[in-house]
Amino acid sequence: NWPSVFAGFFANSTLSAFFIPGFVQRYSINTAEIENSLNSFKTFNQFFIRTLKKDARPLCKEKNGVISPADGAV
Repeated sequence: NWPSVFAGFFANSTLSAFFIPGFVQRYSINTAEIENSLNSFKTFNQFFIRTLKKDARPLCKEKNGVISPADGAV
C-alpha cells in the first residue's frame, strides 16, 4: 500500500510537474486539445485531470456509433 500512497503524494507535489513534458512526449499527448498551457499545471495530478477544449473530442460523428466512457487505445 505504501507505494501507492507515496505515488499519490508525489503526484500532488510541485516536484512532479518536472515530469509533465516527458510524459507528454512519451505518450504522444496532443497538447493542442488542452485548454490551458503546459506551464499552467503546478502538479502532475493537475495535468492528469486537465480540461480539454470544448470541441477537442466530439462524442460521436456517426449516426449509429458507440460511445465509450473511457479514453484509451487498444
